[in-house]
Amino acid sequence: MAGTIMIIEGDDNAYQNNFLEAGFTGYGVGAEYAVAKNMIALIDWVDLESKGNGGEDGASLWTHLVITF
Repeated sequence: MAGTIMIIEGDDNAYQNNFLEAGFTGYGVGAEYAVAKNMIALIDWVDLESKGNGGEDGASLWTHLVITF
């Protein structure tokens, strides 16, 4: 199962103020694929919109390659 984590650094930035304090709405989709033995590729697309006054949009594409041994 693919999962997304939002990490926002800094004390005062527009992204943090609009998205986290006012809340946000949107969707995310993801997929995983076994590339080879012990290798999994993951991809996530997240599209969010702030519920605050600014109504800012934010979209992210996250990719991962997990190798276990």
